[in-house]
Amino acid sequence: MKRTIIASIALLLAMVANAGPFGYEMGQKIDGEPDGFASDAGVTFKFMPDPPAPFRDVLAFYTEETGVCAVRGNIDIVNYRRDRLGVEHRERADWLAGEIEAKYGEPGLLIDELNDDAFWREPHWWLKSIENNERKYGYEWLFFGLLDNIWRIKIGIEYGSVNLIYHFVNTDQCTDQLRDSL
Repeated sequence: MKRTIIASIALLLAMVANAGPFGYEMGQKIDGEPDGFASDAGVTFKFMPDPPAPFRDVLAFYTEETGVCAVRGNIDIVNYRRDRLGVEHRERADWLAGEIEAKYGEPGLLIDELNDDAFWREPHWWLKSIENNERKYGYEWLFFGLLDNIWRIKIGIEYGSVNLIYHFVNTDQCTDQLRDSL
């Protein structure tokens, strides 16, 4: 287990150090048919073949005209149903934040919020409040394109997973382009 974590860290750092996030660059063209359409992002996406551990999948978001504008990696929490307190979710998010911090510096924002009108307020219902969109936990970095053409990196927790998303400076062009074509 320890060797797997060390290998995952080394692989993630190597990918981030040698190219853009997960090996993708802003504006990179994606070959082949898209794997789907992300209506919330307003762009198509393609799954990365063989994503690096510990990521279950990596998606590149793009349009034909602008190329890649965002990249998202998802890490599953294996025993999420037993993680009512959210300990494993937070530990994985915190670990991932440490990995990103090694290259991009400290995050500008730690998000740890519970809605004022949340029903699932008690600590033993921490994950239930995540599931019901009453709580947010994560990290955010803002760069405005100074490093690797990235303007934002965000780590967030969903019920059963931790997500990492890189937004390139052309993200608005991707979504504007789609709106203009409708």
